Amino acid sequence: MSDLLTISEVAEILGVGEDTVTRRFAKVKGVIDLGSPETPKRRRYRVLRIPKSVVEKFLLARGGPVDIKAPTIVERARLLTFVPESQWSDVVWLDEEE
Repeated sequence: MSDLLTISEVAEILGVGEDTVTRRFAKVKGVIDLGSPETPKRRRYRVLRIPKSVVEKFLLARGGPVDIKAPTIVERARLLTFVPESQWSDVVWLDEEE
């Protein structure tokens, strides 16, 4: 299975807003919708996981060949909240090899 990207990661890659990503990819084959359906008393809640291959096909159809790498800052943003921004360049990330 390919890497799954969040709405915010795809928005950053495409340079558009999160609402735009949700509209464009909500009904695309291969996209996983983890949200809840709309009922008469509750509005729909959307949580999409978009495979990297779907985003690559989307971009290929609109421009040309691409190779997407998920933004590492998005993956590690939660950890960076504990480090002052002035020291971000000093952070050394140790990636585990599988």
